[in-house]
Amino acid sequence: MWSELPPPEDDKIFGIAKEYRNDKTHEQKVNLSIGAYVDESGKAICFKSVQKAMSNCAKDPEVGYLMPRGDLVFCELSQKLLFSVPEVDDRIVSIQAPSGTGALTVAANLCKELFSRTASQPVAYVSNPTWPIHKTLFGVQCGYVVKEYGYWDAAKLTIDDAKFRSDMDSANEHSVIITHACAHNPTGQDLSHEQWEFVFDVCRRKQHILVIDCAYQGFASGDFERDAWAVRRAYEIGVQTENQKEKLCFIVCQSYAKNMGLYGHRCGCCHIFAPGKESAEKVLSMASKIARRIWSNPPRMGSDVVKAILLDPQLKQEWIQELQGVSEKIRLLRAKLRTALEQRTPMDWAHLTNQIGMFAYTGLRPDQCKRLRAEYGVYLLDTGRISVPGCTFENIDYIADSISSVLNC
Repeated sequence: MWSELPPPEDDKIFGIAKEYRNDKTHEQKVNLSIGAYVDESGKAICFKSVQKAMSNCAKDPEVGYLMPRGDLVFCELSQKLLFSVPEVDDRIVSIQAPSGTGALTVAANLCKELFSRTASQPVAYVSNPTWPIHKTLFGVQCGYVVKEYGYWDAAKLTIDDAKFRSDMDSANEHSVIITHACAHNPTGQDLSHEQWEFVFDVCRRKQHILVIDCAYQGFASGDFERDAWAVRRAYEIGVQTENQKEKLCFIVCQSYAKNMGLYGHRCGCCHIFAPGKESAEKVLSMASKIARRIWSNPPRMGSDVVKAILLDPQLKQEWIQELQGVSEKIRLLRAKLRTALEQRTPMDWAHLTNQIGMFAYTGLRPDQCKRLRAEYGVYLLDTGRISVPGCTFENIDYIADSISSVLNC
């Protein structure tokens, strides 16, 4: 019976990481595929502040089930960190989820429940390109019609503003619009404040639900306020708008995988803006049911660590300083890679330093990326996307030499 299943197919990113591990040919092989902050040996780094929090939690560990909504204190702290509100706002329904993917799962299913009452099949719009899970989660798993809006101009190596605005403005009414709060994955090129205002305006006019994927607060720039600007501006608009028909309806999917290094602990939160007591109660009930039927209860170790850090002023400050160090190192790696490439090629590589966060879109073609893997052991995706933390101050010259070679410079 099982033989009727389709042939096995590797996830592209993990498939390339597997090729890297199996490569016995290249002594200087480099893994630029996996999106994690790693040390010189390629091991994911555990922040010292997180290690301390884990040690504190281990002294008196909690091992019981959480309720489907998750840990309420964790949800409140996450809401305050993201929205910068002094007190919990009942207009924001917050539910714990297994990292950003879990939060997106809640968002997709919640919107589907809503649109099932008004449309035969919900439609979700994602940027072209975007994180692949956006498409598979909304399309394959939840049955949306997934469409793309223009984002990246491959020729100019920046956002295609005209295409972006045209596609966004022509999207079907009552759709889900999926965006990235900061450190856009995979391009590293973020929307300007003016472009965000355009998104908010379109979503209000056409009664869209805006889903903001926030995976890099504090990690992207080292500045929590800057990285959460779009989220806080959406909240400001939502609170200030009195006419219900003009309200900005939005959901924020928050992850602690990158900014606390809790990759394997799957820790995140889904925040749904639902003004009005009746709306908030309905949203909380439905979101909790969705969580219950998919994972029943969220993992608690990660949320315990987050609480330990955010409730301890000294530990929180140590964590913030570590994040600022991470952000600065990535910025320096970008600058060094740009300099190395401009020394070896006649091209302008300014787009590498115009981008921000974990990933960089190099502009390399698929055939060039394949050559880099096969001939030089430099493992990156066929799209030309690299994970910047995979670069080190020791291997950047080798990476630049390899890229220069495939460019025939």
